[in-house]
Amino acid sequence: MVSLKGGPHGASLVTEHKHGRVLQREFVFWEREPFEGHLVQAGFRVIAFETSMRGTTGGQPTQWLRFTVQVAAEDFQAKEFQVRPLEGRFRRIFPDAARSEGSADEACRRFIRPIFARARVL
Repeated sequence: MVSLKGGPHGASLVTEHKHGRVLQREFVFWEREPFEGHLVQAGFRVIAFETSMRGTTGGQPTQWLRFTVQVAAEDFQAKEFQVRPLEGRFRRIFPDAARSEGSADEACRRFIRPIFARARVL
């Protein structure tokens, strides 16, 4: 899932009053079509899209763009519905990140840790 602030595309310096101070923060705002194009170009398939209004940015309501995506090349069922090892998928999806020794193993452990933490043995 990818969630971004929606608005006229581009970076904007926003003045906010928080914690008794005046802060200037830079945000990048996106519109659906340009960002969806970047996702597709990067090899993702958008399977769901929604917007919501939550919080404020610079005193104005914040529109959020939420894309649910999957890696297009990994969108297939394994033969005989077997479980596909996470490490191989990770290496195909993130080849640059998986180059250093042990990084794929560590990424897989971090990915699965919260799943195992919530699992219950029946």
